Amino acid sequence: MAISDQKYTDLTKFVGQLSPQVDLDNRRMLKLVRGFQDKFEEISPGAFRFAFRIFLIQYPGEQQILQPIERCLQADNSQLVSYSKETELLRLLKRLKDIDWKNADVKIDKISFSAGGFGPVPDKITLDFTDKLMIRENDYLHEDRDVVIPMSEGIAYSKLAVLQQLHLEYWDTNYFSEITDGEQWQVSIHYSDGTKQEIWGSNAYPLGFDKFRDLFEEIDFDTVKPKPVPKKIVSDDSNKFYDIIKYIPTIEERTSGKWLNEKGLGRHPYYQYEDIIFDFITDVNEFVENNTEINIRDYQEILLISGIEVDIQSFENVDVSKAAEDIVLCLIYAQIKQERLVEGSLSVSLRNGVMLDWLKRLEELGK
Repeated sequence: MAISDQKYTDLTKFVGQLSPQVDLDNRRMLKLVRGFQDKFEEISPGAFRFAFRIFLIQYPGEQQILQPIERCLQADNSQLVSYSKETELLRLLKRLKDIDWKNADVKIDKISFSAGGFGPVPDKITLDFTDKLMIRENDYLHEDRDVVIPMSEGIAYSKLAVLQQLHLEYWDTNYFSEITDGEQWQVSIHYSDGTKQEIWGSNAYPLGFDKFRDLFEEIDFDTVKPKPVPKKIVSDDSNKFYDIIKYIPTIEERTSGKWLNEKGLGRHPYYQYEDIIFDFITDVNEFVENNTEINIRDYQEILLISGIEVDIQSFENVDVSKAAEDIVLCLIYAQIKQERLVEGSLSVSLRNGVMLDWLKRLEELGK
C-alpha cells in the first residue's frame, strides 16, 4: 500500500497540527495557524471535530475502532491540545498513523535539508540512502560548494535509526511564528513508493528538530579524510559465525562511541556509536535473517525457558562458558534489540566485556 492510500489520512493529518512546536529559543508553544484576516492564532481542535464527523459519515464501519477518539471529543478544547504534554487525543491519532504507516511499508530513499536567513543562499544537504551518498550543493553561489561523500553502511544505519525515532510522518507541512527575521528552513523527503513530502518552516520547528538538524550539520564536507579501517579477524573466515566474530578485535578495544549533549542544552542526549559498531549490528541482523534454522527470532522465549531474564542486569550474570550456540546468539540479538528500548544500553555490554565473552564463546562453537 502506498502512502497516498492510507485509510486514516483525513484524521491523522491533524497529528502535526495538534502537536506543540518550539520557537527559536526552544520554548514550547501551541501550533500557530493563519486565521481571520490572515492573522496568526493558536491551533484549535474545531477543524478536527468537523473532519471526524465527516469521516464517520463516509466510513460508518470504522465507528467501533474510533470510539476512543469519539469519547475524547466529549471533553472541552482545553483538554484536547496542550503545549506541555501529549494529550490523549494526540496519542490516539498517532496510533492510527502508526497503523497506516506499518501497512504502507515504505522507507526513506532520500532526504534533503536547508536552513538559513537573510543573506547568502544556504547549502542544501542531501542524504541519499539508495546510492549511499552525502551531498552538499548550492546552485546560487559563485564558489564551488558541491561536494559528494560516500556514506558507509554504518552511517546510513545510524542516520536512518534517528529518522525513525523522530517520526517525520507525524510532522505537519509547515511551521511558522509571528517573528519575520530569523531562520527559514525546508525539508524534502523521497519515499520508496515514489511519494515526496515537503515540509518548511520560519522561526518555528517541530519537536526533536535539533536532533534532526544534527544529522546534516555533523557532516564535515570541508575536511573529509579517509578513516583507517578498523581491525577485524580475516584469517579464520571458515568459522561458522565468522560474520559476527570478525568484530572481536574491535570490541576488545572496549570503545563503542560516546554520549552527545549530556548536559541537555535544549536537546535530548543520545548515544552516537562508531561506524564499526553499526556494521556489527547490521551483520548480526543479517545473520539472523539468513540463518532461520537456528530460530533466533524467538529469542525472548528461548532465553526465558533457559532461566535468563531479558534485561541488561541479567545478561551480565550469565555464564556462557558452556552455553549452546542458540543461547549465545539469542543473548547477542536480545542486547541489540534492547538498544531500541534503552538508548546506550548496547554500549554497556561492549565496554564491560560481556559482549566480548559472548563472541569468544561463538568463536569456540563455530570451529
